[in-house]
Amino acid sequence: MTEHAFIHARSKVSFETLMDALAHHMRSEQWQTPRYIPSIRTWLETESWMQRLPEPAAPNRRTPFEQARHEGLKKW
Repeated sequence: MTEHAFIHARSKVSFETLMDALAHHMRSEQWQTPRYIPSIRTWLETESWMQRLPEPAAPNRRTPFEQARHEGLKKW
């Protein structure tokens, strides 16, 4: 269950840490190809928030999460 994986991950790290790691992974070169993006459950269960993936060579654009944070929206 995804909820269980999230609760377990939150027992190890803060929500902000998870969101920052997710934003980093969303910008990574690996995640530019949809078939290489893991399910959120897999991402949480394998503690992927601890991995640092290489940034893409192209200039970074804001992910939807970063855009929401920039605009101060609370929906994320």
